[in-house]
Amino acid sequence: MALLRRLLYLGTRFSQAIKMEKFKPSSYVEVKRNRTTLWIKHVDAISCLSIDQEEGLLYSASWDKTFKVWRIGISNCIESIKAHDDAVNSLVASVDGTIYTGSADGTVKVWKRQQNGKVIRHALVQTLLS
Repeated sequence: MALLRRLLYLGTRFSQAIKMEKFKPSSYVEVKRNRTTLWIKHVDAISCLSIDQEEGLLYSASWDKTFKVWRIGISNCIESIKAHDDAVNSLVASVDGTIYTGSADGTVKVWKRQQNGKVIRHALVQTLLS
């Protein structure tokens, strides 16, 4: 993974690039009293990435207890999910639209991608360890 001239390159081949430009005011969210930050930005370290090439989605997990879903073709964060009570350390996207997340809180959660037209959402299906 490399960031060069506002492009995020993934993997060893530089064939996939995410353009990081044009942040709309609607992309901001209040995170603390009188402070705002980009909704698309993780507020702590990114711990892992997973890609679903068929759907054109990139998943990022972070120590900020969330995972985010990115549309690669348009370089937008399309969903941000508060996944765990502690840092998300691992994330795997399977080919059938199932997402597995593991956390420092000792849980593994299973999420299912649901698509309604162009809108993609992820719903919690099961907590495997608690």
